[in-house]
Amino acid sequence: MKDTGSGFVPLWKQWEAKSEMNGERSTVYNEAGERYKGSWKGNKRHGKGVFFYKSGNRYEGEWKDDRRHGLGTLYILEHEESKLRVSYSGNWVNDKPSGMGVFYNEKGEC
Repeated sequence: MKDTGSGFVPLWKQWEAKSEMNGERSTVYNEAGERYKGSWKGNKRHGKGVFFYKSGNRYEGEWKDDRRHGLGTLYILEHEESKLRVSYSGNWVNDKPSGMGVFYNEKGEC
C-alpha cells in the first residue's frame, strides 16, 4: 500500500488491500447463489478450484483469469437420479472445451 507521503493510508485503501483475494481461499459465494473453492489471483479464479453452479452442475479443474483454462472436468446434474455425471473431461481454453478431451453422452459413453 502506498501512502500519501505523510505516512497516512486512508482506511478504505487498507480495507481494499485486505479484501483482495489471492492464493487459496475457503468457499466464496456469488450473488447468484453459486460458489467457488480454490485459488485466486488478483480477485479472479486462478489455479486449481471447484465451481458449483446454481443448476447443480460442477466444474473441477484449472482456472486462468476467471475462466476455465487448462485441464478440467465438467459434471452435469441428472435431476431424475439426483447424481452427477461427467459431461466433458479434458483441456479448456478461455472457458471452452478445446484440444484433447472426451465428451460423454447421457449414458456416460464416450
